[in-house]
Amino acid sequence: MTLLVVWFVIRPEYERSVLNERTTILQQVQHYAIQSTDERLSRWVNSTRFLAFQAEMNPEELDIAMRQTIGLNPSIIRFIVTSPDVRDELVVTNTEYPLFTYEPDGSLWKPFPADTVTFVQLAYDSASSMLLFASRTEFRIGKQRFTLIGISDANDVRSSLTSLPVDGVFGILLRTDDRTLYSNTTIFDSVTIEAGHNMTHLRSVELNGQRWLVLSAGFSSVPYSSSIVIPESLFLQPVRQLFYYSAFFIVLLMSVVAALGWVVSHQISKPVRILVDEVQRLSALDFSTPISPVLLPDLAMIGTTIESMRISLERYRRINVEKIIFEEWKNRFFLSHSQDMIALTDSDGAFLFMNDRFSTLRSELSSGGPVMRKEDLLSHPSIRPSKETTASESSGGFNITVVQKDLAVDHAHGTPQFLRLHDVTIHRSEEHLGSLLTLHDMTNERMIEQMKKDMMNVIAHELRNPLNSVIGFASLMIEEEELKPEETKKYLDIVRQSGKTMNTLITRFLDVQRLESGKGEYPKEETDIAGIVDLVCLSQKPLLKQKSLELRLTIEDHLPPATVSPELMHEAVLNLVSNAIKYGDENRTIEIDLKRSGNAILLSVTDHGYGISAEDQEKLFTRFFRVTSNKKAAGQVGTGLGLSHVKEVMKFHGGDVSLESNPAIGSRFTLTIPLSGSES
Repeated sequence: MTLLVVWFVIRPEYERSVLNERTTILQQVQHYAIQSTDERLSRWVNSTRFLAFQAEMNPEELDIAMRQTIGLNPSIIRFIVTSPDVRDELVVTNTEYPLFTYEPDGSLWKPFPADTVTFVQLAYDSASSMLLFASRTEFRIGKQRFTLIGISDANDVRSSLTSLPVDGVFGILLRTDDRTLYSNTTIFDSVTIEAGHNMTHLRSVELNGQRWLVLSAGFSSVPYSSSIVIPESLFLQPVRQLFYYSAFFIVLLMSVVAALGWVVSHQISKPVRILVDEVQRLSALDFSTPISPVLLPDLAMIGTTIESMRISLERYRRINVEKIIFEEWKNRFFLSHSQDMIALTDSDGAFLFMNDRFSTLRSELSSGGPVMRKEDLLSHPSIRPSKETTASESSGGFNITVVQKDLAVDHAHGTPQFLRLHDVTIHRSEEHLGSLLTLHDMTNERMIEQMKKDMMNVIAHELRNPLNSVIGFASLMIEEEELKPEETKKYLDIVRQSGKTMNTLITRFLDVQRLESGKGEYPKEETDIAGIVDLVCLSQKPLLKQKSLELRLTIEDHLPPATVSPELMHEAVLNLVSNAIKYGDENRTIEIDLKRSGNAILLSVTDHGYGISAEDQEKLFTRFFRVTSNKKAAGQVGTGLGLSHVKEVMKFHGGDVSLESNPAIGSRFTLTIPLSGSES
């Protein structure tokens, strides 16, 4: 309580008193510095004016007068006399500045308040790191007009303005009404400067969470002002140190009292502490040492009970170790006879375990170089990686990174082998613990997929002509009147619709083929994706009403158009929305979200339906694949071409389609539509 009273009641009042006192002193010091600087600048200006007067009275002695003036005023660096009527100029330079080359900036001249023909300027020369003051006046010798310029070293002016009774870093600013002449800090960029004529102006501002004192004053003899910005913490540092010492003393006193209390309590609680240590040792699974005897009679029975527990746990541990050894050998047996190629690596990537199939692959690759580590396998010249994906998660203090990629292995016998790699790597903080490598042989699946492609190409091309003939013949018979018109029209409508349905199936399949081969011609144009989504949703209203479904559409405002094929994009969106309606129970809410993310538009369709198993997700976008693990989903009518078509449409536009499926959302399909419209 004493510490709180000192810190929150006494300290603020004391800081306020010290701050008022030190700012008053600071104002007085700056006021004196401004006055002394005014006198010095006026003396330099008067030197130039006096030399101009002497030049009019006695021009032949001007050179001597300038040298004498420099001798009497060592801070004057140079006098320059020029005339538009005379080619040469007269220059007298102080010998203490032999390398001085600065020329006054014509845009910085300001009228001298006391003289209409005299101008002054204050400038900072970054080349020489000097603050310079120049005065210019005009005079006449006969009919010729001359200009006399005096340049002085004003570094002492800067020193006098910054010689403040402040221990620490603070900022200084010299400026005119329209520009900054010198500044050693950027804090003035956020501060409005106010300075009266020969009057000190003090105010407090808050910048970046810190309080600053801004002290501004204008010169009376020249049109310049000086400002100083000082953090309040510099003034309050001694006060805070005093209170820190007070707080330290209070804390030290409390520590002494606590130490004395600990010594007393230690003697009382020693038996309890011994029991706690023994229990902690047991919690660390160390059952080898008996529990130390407890001398305190009231706790002796507790010690005996804990010892009985230790004996039981030690017996159980021995049984459990044997079980662990058995489980380890069982797991090794399973891994060794797995159809996949499995290997474990240590923290350096060296192989700790390989099953038989992995060892066989390693032996085949050894002819092209040693394969002793994971890096040797992944960088082997006979292996060509592709389609890499990476995912990360954290669990129980461990960071798990899962990398999946497809590998093509070129063997010496000439037939390539296709593998899918799952690389699971575990880290703890910055420590790499090891990896589990699983290689699944995809060669047969690739061959089957290729065979399926070839077969369907043949089927599609063979069916197109007969189907067109059926549609044409049905149309012809509808126009005949030999049969009853209503019956003929009814049956032939069915024939025509069936033919159209089959033709649509073939057309979609061929569209997938054309998109995969890159031979399809689908012109792209700037398209309003939101308009396509609205049109699709409107067309599905009857189906939504039929299944008692609600559609929740969220479209971000001001979405830019995307360069896409409107026809293909409409088909992709329609496929996702119709699937969301089809694969799920009644009385659901389908959520459609359209928004911008970076240089792409994201369209997400969440169906809250049946969901898709992890095994089926891997094959979902392949042609003719249909979900069979879910009985309700398997019962729906479908061709297995829709999502494959969506994937090829997004690939054609340089985008992507992704799937997220879990019990909470059912399935969420997301289209990533690039705004640039570039193809991948």
